[in-house]
Amino acid sequence: MPAAGQLFLGYPDRGVLRLLTDHRATPYTSTFTGAAAVPYPAALFPGHPYTGENLERDFEAVLERIQPTLILAPSPATAIRIIAPRGCSPSPSAHAAVCCQRTLLDRAWREGWPSPRALLPGVPLTAAPRSRGLALAVFALEPAEEDRMLEALRAYDTQMRTLAPFLLAFVRSTELFASLPGAELAPP
Repeated sequence: MPAAGQLFLGYPDRGVLRLLTDHRATPYTSTFTGAAAVPYPAALFPGHPYTGENLERDFEAVLERIQPTLILAPSPATAIRIIAPRGCSPSPSAHAAVCCQRTLLDRAWREGWPSPRALLPGVPLTAAPRSRGLALAVFALEPAEEDRMLEALRAYDTQMRTLAPFLLAFVRSTELFASLPGAELAPP
């Protein structure tokens, strides 16, 4: 995606869960940067304090600006949390689907998925143990897309130093998704 089409919120790595739980209204300070507010001038909302309320408002502003027809989320609960405030409800006549990627990284890590944990370009991703019983959609990637995934991962030097085999195992020839049953978005 060209840089002009990208929006950057600038919230803290490994801090978003804390914002959504312990720091809904009180600022969170990043353990990595020491920042308690969005420090990046190029961010969409520079200076916004790191709170769950601000994160949700900023994300809502992005949704209003972009008007997505497809939202990918790490779980069905997350997808519902995203669409519920927008007044969207499951509707068979709606025009957009919400798909949920069912593989939460922390669970995947504990369950030994994906396996083997190594860079295996050209090899399809296998279903996660927790996805049993779900109708998975397979999205095939071109070799150039796999290369971009690998390039993107390598840009995160600190994560690669400690998690390389795990992260590289996601560079595969397919992505797997499961639709949230009946969760098409109602038109606004």
